Amino acid sequence: MKVKFLAAPLVVGALMAPAAFSATTVHAAPVAPMAAVSTTQPNKTLSVAEAQKELQVVNTRIASLLDAQRSAKEAFAPTNITNIIGKLLETAKRIKEALVNIIKGGVAFLKSIPTRVELLVTMVDAVNGAAHTLQDKAQPAHSHVFLELVHASVLLVTFSATNDQLKNEMAAVKKALAEAQKMPDLKPNDVATFYTKTKLARVLRQVRFDRNTCVLPFKHLGTIYFMSRALLKATGVLMDPLVRVSEVDQAITDVKAAYQDALRAPNRLLTPAMPSFCAPAPAAS
Repeated sequence: MKVKFLAAPLVVGALMAPAAFSATTVHAAPVAPMAAVSTTQPNKTLSVAEAQKELQVVNTRIASLLDAQRSAKEAFAPTNITNIIGKLLETAKRIKEALVNIIKGGVAFLKSIPTRVELLVTMVDAVNGAAHTLQDKAQPAHSHVFLELVHASVLLVTFSATNDQLKNEMAAVKKALAEAQKMPDLKPNDVATFYTKTKLARVLRQVRFDRNTCVLPFKHLGTIYFMSRALLKATGVLMDPLVRVSEVDQAITDVKAAYQDALRAPNRLLTPAMPSFCAPAPAAS
């Protein structure tokens, strides 16, 4: 079922069906403060200047969602996680289309576009905030936030949603995240949640980049082999659906250590000097 925003002639957003979520999404960009971003009166037609301002905000959150989508794929996220990110991204892009239409001279009759942008921002920032603050929390914390995000997703594209309903949902999303942050932490022997595994996914992404920059151009094949084997082993931990928190933490430690060992290994003959940023970390005393 398609839901139309009254921003002729655009169709903005597809109604997202609620679903049960077992985990929450991943890190995208550093968390921005979850504050109101629009000073536009909700009951007036947007001017071109106001639409341009809203468009900048939406573009920032689209970039954040694209990064979250990439991270989710790298961390082998469950389908329900990638679906909610994809639906939110789709809605953000359609709001962008409505704003671009206004900037090009189209007539916008939807008086709640600014408030919908604020709700979108609140939702994306909650996704990012959860990625940073809930990665060590037990499963109920993730479900608590995601159930509220599902409700917000539906309201965001509901034709009949009022300005007050949208603002109340912003408060509800922020409240859900705050409540989840107070819930119990995981124990070392608990099964790792998606967010816990995302910590490892971030490390793997960075180590692969650093390996390509500082190891492959300078080191012997044996060193490269052991480095690649460490990355492969850590990837196996990431893909294990029943991996424990302690195993994820150990995999992070091991792959970082393997990279440092590779940096300390001798360079190939006749290779140029390694750049200074490739210097290994000082050995722990």
